[in-house]
Amino acid sequence: MYAALDGKVTMDAVNKLISERPDSGYTLQAFWDKVGPTIKIPKKVKARIAISSRYFQLDAKAEINQTRVYMKTLFARDDENNFAVVS
Repeated sequence: MYAALDGKVTMDAVNKLISERPDSGYTLQAFWDKVGPTIKIPKKVKARIAISSRYFQLDAKAEINQTRVYMKTLFARDDENNFAVVS
């Protein structure tokens, strides 16, 4: 996100944007409001930011007796609604 915003915001601001992301995600207007009205983001940079549901993250935890397993998986959706594991 830091690179997408062309370095116009600090890494702390980027981390805050990510950590405070609503469960339902940002609308573009809410995102730009959160970035802040005092930061001048060029139009060409704003054009890079879009809302899509191409990527999905699964955070899972399994507990069996005293054993806990945590898994974080990133899925990508293609144009034909097929999913693939990215990481």
